[in-house]
Amino acid sequence: MGLLNRFLTSVRAHQPPAVQSLRDSIAKLRIAIFARLLLKYADREEVERKFLAAAVFNEAILEPPGNKEAERYLARNRDLVTTEALKLTEDQELAEALSYLYAAQVLFYVYLTQRPVSEESMSLAERASELGLYVPSVVRRK
Repeated sequence: MGLLNRFLTSVRAHQPPAVQSLRDSIAKLRIAIFARLLLKYADREEVERKFLAAAVFNEAILEPPGNKEAERYLARNRDLVTTEALKLTEDQELAEALSYLYAAQVLFYVYLTQRPVSEESMSLAERASELGLYVPSVVRRK
């Protein structure tokens, strides 16, 4: 999933304005979802809350831990992270935001790969299905 992060963080002057807007929307959704997860785990000790929120977020969007400490946290708490990821649909606003993040990331993958279907987009769709999350269609039916 590093492909998306590389392009989200790089400045690409030649990107069309619509793609720049999509990239910005993805970044804002990611921030909002992570903030919502921090609130969800507010009853936990601060360090635990941050690691759990990050691990659940990464689990939901198929991204690896960001550093060695996060890797160790995930290794020690894999069952908890998986259980919490499966509960994401219990928070309707969080589930809706994740749904739109998945859809936006799929559209961005179409731009990056120049293919309507890519391994990255299929992996995200599978993860959404595993977690019981709806992904708005990006295909218009006739």
